[in-house]
Amino acid sequence: MVKKMFRFRGVEVLLLVLAWWLAACSAAPTATTPTALPTAAVEQRTAIPSVTPTATSTPTASPTVPCWAVQVAEPAEIVAQAPVGAAVEVAWQVTNTGACPWEPPLTLVALEGSDLDAPPWESTQTVPPGGTLEVRVALQAPATPGAYTALWALRPAHAEPVPQTLTLHLEALPPTPTPTPTPGPPVFVQRQIDVVPGKVINFDDGYGDVAYNFNGFEDQGLGHTGVVFFTPIYYWPPDFADCYHANYTKKNAILNPQYQVGQAFCYITNEQRVGALRIDGYYVDAQSTPHLVLTYITWNAKRK
Repeated sequence: MVKKMFRFRGVEVLLLVLAWWLAACSAAPTATTPTALPTAAVEQRTAIPSVTPTATSTPTASPTVPCWAVQVAEPAEIVAQAPVGAAVEVAWQVTNTGACPWEPPLTLVALEGSDLDAPPWESTQTVPPGGTLEVRVALQAPATPGAYTALWALRPAHAEPVPQTLTLHLEALPPTPTPTPTPGPPVFVQRQIDVVPGKVINFDDGYGDVAYNFNGFEDQGLGHTGVVFFTPIYYWPPDFADCYHANYTKKNAILNPQYQVGQAFCYITNEQRVGALRIDGYYVDAQSTPHLVLTYITWNAKRK
């Protein structure tokens, strides 16, 4: 009995071992196919096309035209001579080169450094950009001989003076005393005269000797109307002998006498008389007429 039971237990143990083995086999892990990880979303970016920059030129700024500007026709500085107390008139031609019109009344303002007084000047003319204006000033030479300067600027209404100086240099000449006749032959004629263009001067008698010719302020002079000789001298008054023996080489006209105030000349007239003259002064009157002031002496003796 005991022996059968032991057999039974052996079989039972064997069955248990077999069952355990089968269970172990069935419990063995099977190979599994790995699950693919989800593909990460890739950000799609559109490539920015490369742009080649176009070369651009730097713009050039247009010049700026100032509001107030002026251009003065030459000469901007006027030089004149006149006897003391004589009337003097000068004029400038000015052009508005600025961007603003000149509104009336237009006046002249005396600037620092002026030592000449002038009557008030005023214009009622409107001068647009590009327009022109004549500035004509009439004044009187001082009573004291000497050099004087006037500085003016043009000023439109309700504005500062235009930045351009109008300058006048005036020499007031001393009065010329009547020359005393010098020793020698008797004086035929002696006087001081004020002549204007077209005037014929006769230094003795008979025919006219010279005429005051005027073709413009830079083209004027004492030209011949007869056979007259001139030669310069450098003192006044001369002796008869000085002019009698002077070197008369040709019929020299006296050109641009406005620049020779104070200069003296010996001459021979159409009648062959010997004489001398001095340019005492030059001025322009209120009617824009130039004047020559001359003193001359003609001796009675004739040159052989």
